[in-house]
Amino acid sequence: MERVNIAQLLQTETAFEGVYRLRDCQLRTTENGRRDMRLSIEDASGEIYAYIWQVPHEQASGYCCQYIHLRGRSRCLQGKYFVDIHAAKPVNPTPIERLQSLPSHKCPIPNLLARFVGLVVNITHEGLRRLLVETFMQEHIAIPFMQVPASLNYHHNHQGGLLMHSLECATLIRDLSLLSPLEREMGMTAALLHDLGKIKTIGANFSRPALGKAVDHEAITLEQCAIPMANLDASHPELAIDLRHILTCRSIKRWGHEARHPVASVLQMVDRISAEHANHHPIEGQSKRHLMA
Repeated sequence: MERVNIAQLLQTETAFEGVYRLRDCQLRTTENGRRDMRLSIEDASGEIYAYIWQVPHEQASGYCCQYIHLRGRSRCLQGKYFVDIHAAKPVNPTPIERLQSLPSHKCPIPNLLARFVGLVVNITHEGLRRLLVETFMQEHIAIPFMQVPASLNYHHNHQGGLLMHSLECATLIRDLSLLSPLEREMGMTAALLHDLGKIKTIGANFSRPALGKAVDHEAITLEQCAIPMANLDASHPELAIDLRHILTCRSIKRWGHEARHPVASVLQMVDRISAEHANHHPIEGQSKRHLMA
């Protein structure tokens, strides 16, 4: 059965099966002594209540885990959707399941995280998809990536701005017909990674950490995905070199190698387009402080 994300469960009655994040669980005893459990489950697309009816006492503690494989059906009662659980089992998730189960409640701008995950899992090149999955399944990377601004005083200078800017760049490249399919996926991958170092050089509270005062974010980007990049070296060494070049080559600055790969110039172009568009079209009605609330 194809995995159904929580946004879909919140819109239609459907059978489903998959791995989800368990945010909370409450064991409840009814008046007639029956023990039921209410779970709050989430993934990158949203959160929903799920119910396990008639829980044996000896099994109750087994559901209190971080990831859980569920089989059940969503249904609607008085305009609200919830889930009836038919089977539940704690699991150790795969890398893609970890990515799909990133906590949506930590993303300041609704829907962006689900769009990001959808973009990653639909990369067809196995090596590039693995690089992105292995990088962003790590919550110490993914959570600041979805929260920090893209800049403090320039473009996308609001909480969630880095994720928004990265998605905009990747989407622009995805729709470019002048690139080959592989070049498009290289460009999308680079777009999602190109400002990753900012999770260490910009704070979600609009501050400049000590590292950001001493080191440019470009120098940190490859450091954040070093182990996944080493895996790409092993499987696709030439592609790994090209990707490093795309992420680090010179744009308007005076140092670094000249851009020699067509995707490098394209990434620099869409980076400017996204930044300039954001400056001319700020998020309507939302200030920095509103987005932090």
